[in-house]
Amino acid sequence: MKNTIGFPGLGLEFTVNETAFTLFGLKVQWYGIILTIGIILASMLFYRLTVKREKIPEDHILNIALITIPVAIIGARFTYVITNLSDYETIWDALNIRGGGLAIYGSVVFGFFSILLYCKVKKLPFYKIVDIASLSVMVGQIIGRWGNFINAEAFGVSKNIKNLPWRMTIRENGGPVMTVHPTFLYESLWNLLGFLILYRLYKKKKFDGQICLMYVAWYGFGRGLIEFLRTDSLRGIFGEKLFVYFGLGSFVIATTLLIILLRKAKKHEEELKVYQEVYGSVENTKEEPSYTAEQIDTTEETNDGEDTPDEGETHGNNN
Repeated sequence: MKNTIGFPGLGLEFTVNETAFTLFGLKVQWYGIILTIGIILASMLFYRLTVKREKIPEDHILNIALITIPVAIIGARFTYVITNLSDYETIWDALNIRGGGLAIYGSVVFGFFSILLYCKVKKLPFYKIVDIASLSVMVGQIIGRWGNFINAEAFGVSKNIKNLPWRMTIRENGGPVMTVHPTFLYESLWNLLGFLILYRLYKKKKFDGQICLMYVAWYGFGRGLIEFLRTDSLRGIFGEKLFVYFGLGSFVIATTLLIILLRKAKKHEEELKVYQEVYGSVENTKEEPSYTAEQIDTTEETNDGEDTPDEGETHGNNN
C-alpha cells in the first residue's frame, strides 16, 4: 500500500510504499526494517557501555540481549493485541507483526523483568545494567517511530492545526487527504532530546538506577501528554486512553523515587566528606614522636640501668 505523506508548511511531500521488497514471495515491510535497525543500534550502544565501560563480562551481555530482545517484542505485541482483541480474527493475525502493532510499554515491562531475572540468577549489577538499557531503549524508540511514519499511523487529531507549520497531511492509496498532528514525530524528537540529556547525566549519576528512573519519568511525561493528541490510542474497558494514565502515573512515581534517592545520595556524600575531613586529617598529622635532648639522655640512662644489674643484685643472686 502506498501512502502520500506531506508537511505543507515546510514544503515537503513523500510517497512511500509500506513494502520495501519481496523475498521468496514474502513481502518485507519498511516497518520491520526500521524496527530492526533501531534494535541493532540500541544493542550496539548497550554492548559498548556495559562491556567496554562498565567491564561487565561479554558473555552475560550477549545472553541478556538474546533473551531480552525477543521477550520485549513478545511483550510489545501481547500488550497491543490484548487491548485490541476485536481487530484479530485468527491467531496468525495476532502473531503477524510485519504490518505494525506494537506497544512500547509492553516491551519495556517485559524486557525489564527479563533483565531482572537474569541478573538475579547470575548475580550481576541489575541497576547499573538497566541504566544502560534505558539509554539503549531510547535509541530504539527514536528510530522505531519512523516505522509509524511509513505506515501513516500513530498520528494525532486534526483540530485547530491549519496554521501549524509542522502539520502533516496523509493520503492512503489515493484516498481523501487528512491533516493531522505528526505525533510520531513529537515522540521521536522527545526521545532524542531525552537521550542527549540522560546520556550526559549518565557519566555524572549519583547512584545506580538513577538513569532508569529518569527515563521512566521523562518518557512517561512526554508520552502522557502526546496521548491526548493521538487518535489511535490503546483504550481500556471504559474507553479511557490507557497510556495517558500509565505515562503520567509512571512520571509521578519515578519522580518521587528520584527525589527521595537523590536526597539520600546527597546526604551520603556529605557524611562521607565529613568523615574524610576528620579521619583524613588525623592520618595526615601522624608523625614520628619527637623528643628533647634531655629526654633522650634520661632514656639512655634508664636503659643502661635496666640492662646492667648492680652489685647488690649480683651478690644476692650468688647466694
